[in-house]
Amino acid sequence: MEIRPMRGRLLKPGKTTRLLILMLAFVIGLGVMNPRPAHALICPDACNCEWSHHGILQANMIAQHALTTAWIALQFSLHRTIFWGTWMWNYNIGNALMQWTNELSSAAMLQMFSVGAFFDAKHQLETQALLQTKMVDAHRNYQPDLGMCTFGTVARSLGENSRRGELAAYALVENQIDRLTNARNSSGLSGPSIDRTARFAQVRRRFCDERDGSRQMASFVCNPATGAPGRNADIDYGRMVVDPLTINVDLTDATRTPEEEDFLALANNLYAHNLPSPFPNHLLNSVKGRTYLLNMRSIAAKHSVAGYSFASIVGMKTAGSAAAAGNAQYLRNVFETLGVPTTEATQMVGPRPSYYAQMELLTKKIYQQPQFYTDLYTSPANVERKSATIRALRMVQDMDKFNSVLRAEQNLSVLVEMFVDDIQKDHINVSGAVKE
Repeated sequence: MEIRPMRGRLLKPGKTTRLLILMLAFVIGLGVMNPRPAHALICPDACNCEWSHHGILQANMIAQHALTTAWIALQFSLHRTIFWGTWMWNYNIGNALMQWTNELSSAAMLQMFSVGAFFDAKHQLETQALLQTKMVDAHRNYQPDLGMCTFGTVARSLGENSRRGELAAYALVENQIDRLTNARNSSGLSGPSIDRTARFAQVRRRFCDERDGSRQMASFVCNPATGAPGRNADIDYGRMVVDPLTINVDLTDATRTPEEEDFLALANNLYAHNLPSPFPNHLLNSVKGRTYLLNMRSIAAKHSVAGYSFASIVGMKTAGSAAAAGNAQYLRNVFETLGVPTTEATQMVGPRPSYYAQMELLTKKIYQQPQFYTDLYTSPANVERKSATIRALRMVQDMDKFNSVLRAEQNLSVLVEMFVDDIQKDHINVSGAVKE
């Protein structure tokens, strides 16, 4: 291997070296200044010559000693400067250290590649672990369970059915107002006598129960062909309104069903049983006649307020829209998971589930399934989704309760008005302010 000298300037002699050279020059100068042996031969006195020779020898020895010492010191200094400083360091040790440094740098760089590879592997594994964790979280959090699908399916067409219920309630109230005002094309057109005759014929044809009246109804009133479903349907509020979740009544179309006839008869017995007689036109010319007409309209208004509560309950239970027919099987499945037989579940839900049936499942029946509580262990995200759904359903239910409270408040206000009106009449009669 070729050894190349280190670049740079050679080491210069130090201060000590310069001092040694100056001492050597001084000693040499002293030796030159001493008397030579030829000069001692002319000394006349032998003793004095000996002493002279001793002095010269002694001075020469001292000079040679100093010269030798200076020469040795100079050689050591030159050896240290030239051999160690220049040749040994620049051509051998320096080059070796330089090559050693290069080798260490190369080895360190190779080790840095390995360390960098470890860092790359570490970050790659951490990234993969993070992506896999996020993938698992996404799979767990963004995959709704069966319970959320149940909520969404049961709530299908809920708003449409709610609106249909409001229209049904409005139709029932309008029918009562038409009867009370003897409107055209209503059962009260000709007054109370014709209305009662028609209703009695309806009882014989559809509502008569032969067991009533100690079975006297079978002999004198009931038609033997009266079917069992219609018996006492005009007076049995619990069986007709309270018990079923869906009533096969659709007052938004022109098709008349037996169930619609039953509910109209029940409404006639509950509200406005006694109809006023048709009002003659010639009585409008008198104050008494106009007063009578206004009193009858006041009674009709009070009847409409009272009947609106019944109409609202029936409206919530009327059959849903055509879109609700495809949703009936899923509602039946919920009842079947609760242990209800298929036939009974079909009868409860009906062919077109009503708004009331949907709310019964969404706010009560779903939470009676054990699976609802076991599904809460799936993921926290699904629990949050169900919590938001329950809060939304609670708002819908609160609005229904609010409307019910408003109807109760209206009925109470009408009762208070009637009570105050009686007190006012008694006070006027007692005081004699108005003569009848």
